[in-house]
Amino acid sequence: MAEISNSTLALLVFAALVVTVGTTVYTINSDGTTFGLTGRATSDTGNVSLSIASALNIQVDPGNSTIAFGTCTPRAGSNYTCASNDAVACDAVFGANCTGDNGSIRFIRVVNVGNVNASVNVTSSCTAATLIGGTNPQLQFQTTECNATNVTTWTTLGTTTTLACARIAPTSGAFRLFSNVTIPQDAVGSSGGCTGTSTLTFTAI
Repeated sequence: MAEISNSTLALLVFAALVVTVGTTVYTINSDGTTFGLTGRATSDTGNVSLSIASALNIQVDPGNSTIAFGTCTPRAGSNYTCASNDAVACDAVFGANCTGDNGSIRFIRVVNVGNVNASVNVTSSCTAATLIGGTNPQLQFQTTECNATNVTTWTTLGTTTTLACARIAPTSGAFRLFSNVTIPQDAVGSSGGCTGTSTLTFTAI
C-alpha cells in the first residue's frame, strides 16, 4: 500500500472539517430559513424607566374664598346665630340681623390640585372670644362633599389645628366649609389683635 504524503493528509483533514461544519449549518437551518449562522433569538426585551413625583397641593377656590356676615347687631335678651349653610342666614327676630345676610348659601371651597389624596386641617387666626366677644360666643364650622369623613356637626373653629376633611381625591376633588357664629346679647366685637376678620389657614397632610 502506498504511503499518504503529509500534504495529502492535511488536505483530507481540511475536507473533513468542511463537511462537519456544513452539516452543522444545515442542521441549524433545517427549518427552511436562508442559509446563515446566527446567535440571536427571534425576540428580545428592552426597558423604559420613568419616575413620577408626588405632589401634595391644595388651593382655595378664588370664587368661593370668603364668608362675610357683615355688621351684626346683638339682640337684647338672648343670643342669635348666623349660619352660612342656611339661605336664611341670620335670626331676624325683633330686627336683629347681620348686613351680610343676602339670603344665599355661602361657603369656602378647598380643591385638591395635586396628584395624591389629601387630608386637610384648618386653623383660624381668631377665636370666638376675640372675634365676637361677650358671654359664650361661638365661631364654628362644618364641611360637606369630602371624599371620606366630613365634619357633620358644628365644631369649634379656633387657633387649634382641627381636621376639616379626612380625604379629598387628587386632580379636582374638593370640599366645602360652612361657618356658624353665635352672637351673645353682650357681644362687644373684636379684641386681642383680631380685626373683625378671621383668616382661615388650610393645611394638606
